[in-house]
Amino acid sequence: MTIKQLFLRIICILLVGLPTWSASAERLQLCYHGLRLEISQDKHWGYGLPIITSIDRYSPAEHSGLAIGSIVKQIDGIATEGLTLEQVYAMLESPSREHVLEATSLSQGAQSYLLQRSCRPLGSLSEQDLAQLFAHYSVEDTRMLLGGYPYTYSSSSMIEPGSLRTYAFAPSSAESEAIDRELNGLIGEILSKMGLRETIDSPDMLIYTDYSLNPMESDSTYSSAGKPYSWRFNTRTREIDPLPLLEANSPDALARYQLSLGITFVRPDTTQQTIWRVEARERLSAPLNLVEYARHSLPTMLRFSPKSEPQGQTTYLMQTLRYQYTGLIFNRKNLSQIIDMDLDSPAARAGIRPGDVIRSINGRRLEGKSLEALFAAYESFIEETKPLREQSAPLYNTPHGDQGLAPWAKEAYTEIARQIERQDDNAFFAYLFSFRPWIQEHTDAPLLIEIERPGGRYRIEVMPEIRDASYITPVTQ
Repeated sequence: MTIKQLFLRIICILLVGLPTWSASAERLQLCYHGLRLEISQDKHWGYGLPIITSIDRYSPAEHSGLAIGSIVKQIDGIATEGLTLEQVYAMLESPSREHVLEATSLSQGAQSYLLQRSCRPLGSLSEQDLAQLFAHYSVEDTRMLLGGYPYTYSSSSMIEPGSLRTYAFAPSSAESEAIDRELNGLIGEILSKMGLRETIDSPDMLIYTDYSLNPMESDSTYSSAGKPYSWRFNTRTREIDPLPLLEANSPDALARYQLSLGITFVRPDTTQQTIWRVEARERLSAPLNLVEYARHSLPTMLRFSPKSEPQGQTTYLMQTLRYQYTGLIFNRKNLSQIIDMDLDSPAARAGIRPGDVIRSINGRRLEGKSLEALFAAYESFIEETKPLREQSAPLYNTPHGDQGLAPWAKEAYTEIARQIERQDDNAFFAYLFSFRPWIQEHTDAPLLIEIERPGGRYRIEVMPEIRDASYITPVTQ
């Protein structure tokens, strides 16, 4: 499956749901909730039931308080046991704008959550949609790729929801105390976000870590130039970073080191029965600090997987997605018309209303422009400016292209800005990345939006927000 095919699949099935009739407006609308689900095959956690695998930032699901890893047992009072994934999504895409979900998390047990869907007219385009469509203005902010994470999971006992609320770390030896302290700190941050609490008084589980980093015998004829790497998502910086980790199909001759990292949760009694264990094993083409590896890996290692004790590679979809957000929603057929708007958005607070006509933003005119014409000019611009990109850098994939594109060369920022300026009105949607120096010099300046409505024309200053909707989510094979 190509990146483009995967993107279309996510857009059509998982992210926004299917277009559905709105019960209130009685017109075709596009609605979404921001949940991604899979049917669990893990016999120790929600077997046969839908599990939340990721939640979009700024989405109704995030606002609802639902948590990744939770088991969804009921939707509007209807049990989800025995339903297919398509049937579960269909329930969430029914005409009602609100749904009550009974979901069970590891620490909180069963609770009810109100999930409100966000809807907008079919044929509308949000700024997030447009940022992905015009992604090559800033591939640094719109990258999308697949990556394999070599984790194995095991469990020897059924996990009772709500029974595991507290934890403690096993004692460290003098030799491992320093690195254990750093690893335990990273693990503790993740568990705290899951609602678990560290305590030394009768914890529900005890956590052991084990790790190693050892040199490997390698082919002496192998050249060190252009060492292999793979991409990993950093949940702290929300960036996709290159690490010297070999892909599963890379030959052992390229490996210089073998790394392993394991986390085991056991019952703190005389049985020391394993509750759950996850282990990562990696081959490295160059040295890598173990704590740095843990920063990139622990957030995915400690996710509850919907699969039953997966062995080998677990595939994840990673995307960086940053853009200037004002809350404007454009009419696909008549771009200059604001067909809808997010409530309490920067544009709404500044006084712009649905039905207003956008004449220009920062002097670039939109009136009379079609999406097709703007996109054709954009594609020509991207092709003509390829010499201004890093010539030896890795290529970045974006949502609307199968061929990768390198980031802009830092020494060419001034020339890139000049080329965008020459595009004039055709570079209208470059404003979505105006926090970048190659788009405009003053990256923190407000947008000057000229609108027209019955009664006159107005110039309104809008201070946009930089939204970072970057994410990582497991992909069903």
